Formats: sequence, structure tokens, C-alpha cells
Amino acid sequence: MNTLKQKLPPAILLILAVFLIGTLGFYTLLDHLTISESLYLTVTTLTTVGYGDITPLTSMPADGNPSVVLGFTIFLILFGMGAFLYTLGIVTEYVVSSELGGRGRRRKMLKAIANLRGHYIVCGAGRTGAVIINELMSTGRPFVVIENSSERIKALKKLYKNILCLNGDATEESVLETAGLNYAEGIALALQEEKDNLYIVLEMAEICQRNPNFRIVAKVNNLQGTGPKLKSAGADVVISPHEISGKRMLAEMMRPSVTTFLGQMLEESNLVYRFDQAKVGIQSPLVGMSFDRVRQKAGQGLTILAIRRKGQQEFIMRPADEHVLAEGDVLICLGDAENISKLRLQCSRNES
Repeated sequence: MNTLKQKLPPAILLILAVFLIGTLGFYTLLDHLTISESLYLTVTTLTTVGYGDITPLTSMPADGNPSVVLGFTIFLILFGMGAFLYTLGIVTEYVVSSELGGRGRRRKMLKAIANLRGHYIVCGAGRTGAVIINELMSTGRPFVVIENSSERIKALKKLYKNILCLNGDATEESVLETAGLNYAEGIALALQEEKDNLYIVLEMAEICQRNPNFRIVAKVNNLQGTGPKLKSAGADVVISPHEISGKRMLAEMMRPSVTTFLGQMLEESNLVYRFDQAKVGIQSPLVGMSFDRVRQKAGQGLTILAIRRKGQQEFIMRPADEHVLAEGDVLICLGDAENISKLRLQCSRNES
């Protein structure tokens, strides 16, 4: 595709040069022809439609040389048709390749989405959605974006390589299914219209019944008005950007060093440290292992801050070394994306 893009401008310039040469040639060699008539005669010659009202020989001056006129006409036909066919071939190949390439890329993307398991779905790529997408990319989490604006889709593909985007309406069930809803771990609703977020939450009831661990996080501007409706409809968390902004401003006044540390941790690309979690699976080699041993396996690049037992809301802060992990325990940790991914892998795989 890049090679075709490079060939296309020279090919177009070539055919324009042919028309320019033909027009100036006929204007110089023939008598009483205007520039427009010379261009007309050039087009007639190159398209091989035959001569009618204007021909090279009948328009030749009395002292003109027929051989020169015929020779120029033959040269223009051969060279011009060659250039014309070459340019037509390049243009046709470019159009066909663009169409087939677009279809091929879409098939590849749909296949990649179909193979996803435990991923996240982001509905809406506006200002809030863009922040979510950037964080998911930074932490290496698998996700799919649903956005109905083709311009935003193009902008995302320019910004992030190999991002999985679906151009469609997130309120349509078929679009959500294409995004792998049945195999997703959670969905972030960041659509502009609150009614659309509410509608999608209502559609998630069946998914939540099949997968109790499925998480629904929704954005809302009117926290007091629409927030309770989203919660009662099934949203796990309802977030208001205005409330978050207000709390952040207050924190900047009261705890500036803490907020500066967290801001640098989240925003600087060379410091990809995150507070994260990893859930111990039933086949994990960590089941039955002491916390001291788990901490040694995690290494120095990762700090486990707390543990939450399965089915409990309270956290065990600074667990004792002899604390034994069980299936369903959630480890709260601080570290870089690579070490967190390794811990998450250990929590899920069976090494026996």
C-alpha cells in the first residue's frame, strides 16, 4: 500500500505531462488552433475515438511538413497511450488494494476480538473514554473500543498501533456481541448520553447472571439524578467526572506531595507503576503458599500491600509472613506493569 501511494503522484504527473506536450505540440505545429482546440485534439488522439471536425493534417499550415505532423501524432499516440494505461493501472490497483486491504484489516481485527478472553470493553472514545483507553494501553490490558464516530476511530488508530476498535452503536446488542461481551471481564460506559449508558446497563442483566464477576462501570454527569438509576439497574460503580475533579482539587490543596506522586506514577510514560490487583485462581500454584513465600516469588519489583479474602469486604493490611493464600483471595499490589502481569499469570495458571 505504501509503494502504491508513492507511485500514484508520479503517475498522475506523467499523464498531465502527456496532455501538456500534446497540447503545446499541436498548437505549435498546426495553424489557426487555439489552446482549447489543441487540448481537444490531444484528447481525441489519446482516447482513439477518431478524428472528426479537427484533424492534424487538415489543420496543418500551407508550408507545414506532413511527416513531422504525422510523426508527432504517432509519438503522442504511442507514448500517451502507454502513459495513460500505466496511470490507469496504478489508480485501479490503488483503489482495489485500498478496498481489499480495508476488508482484510477488518477481518483480522474481528478474528483478534473473537480470540479475546477476560478483556474489557470501552464504550465511547470521548474525553473520558480516551483516558480509559490510554490507561489500558499503558498497563497492557486487552480491550475493545466501541465508538460511533469514524473520525475518533481514525484518530485512535493513528495514536495507538493495533488497537481494536469497532465503529458502531454501543447500544446495539449485535455490536456488543461482536466486541466479545460474553467473554469480557468488564465494561466501561463513557458515552455522552446518560440514557445510552443506562440502556446498556439494563441489557447487561443476563451477562451478570452468567458471570457474577463481570464489572460494570458507568460515567454520569448528574450523579444525584441518574446515578441511583444506574446503580439500581445493575452498575457496580457510577462515577461523576465533576465529583472526581472536586476531590482531586481538594487533595491538591491538602496533600500536594501525595497527589504529585500519584500523578507522576499515572501520567509519566517512563514510570509505569500502578496500584493493581491479582485474583488467586483455583489452579494457581500460589494456593496454600505462605505470604512470605509469595512475596519472595514476586521479587523486588512488586510490593503486595494487602489481601482480601474471598467473599469478604475487609482487607488484611500488611499480612503476616505465615498467612496462607487460598483460592479466591485478591492481592492488592504496587509495581510496574510487567511484574504485575507476571503475578497475575502466577495467580491463574497451573504449574503442576
